[in-house]
Amino acid sequence: PKRVYGRGKHQTPMSRMGSAWLMRAKFDQARQLLQQQKRWCAKTSSTDKLSSDNYNDEPFPHDMSLESLVALLMGDVVLNVHCYKVHDLEMVIRLSKEFGFKIGAFHHALEAYKIGSLLKEEGIAVATFSDLWGYKYE
Repeated sequence: PKRVYGRGKHQTPMSRMGSAWLMRAKFDQARQLLQQQKRWCAKTSSTDKLSSDNYNDEPFPHDMSLESLVALLMGDVVLNVHCYKVHDLEMVIRLSKEFGFKIGAFHHALEAYKIGSLLKEEGIAVATFSDLWGYKYE
């Protein structure tokens, strides 16, 4: 959001489009890391444990900053997202389709009623307020 990154702070992202770009870039990095991990596991499982010629001496590829995203892409965790507006909700749904992960729920999601049929189709729950008193958009 602009209050954190924008207004003269010159940090990325400074817009919703920038946030979407940054999220997509991180998911792409996580997908590449997951592919490296799968290749490492395939190589390790195919080696003959008794033969020193086939020993996999390469370290397991990992990046702690991407660990949660890799778990999401593997299906080990389900995503819960905090956002309010339709274009943010739809952006996360597009990411989930592109990268193949499951969204469990949108939290707050004040404009979720506008895309109710899409949320039902995707099987995504919404945890929001019972009324709109004191709400804020972020």
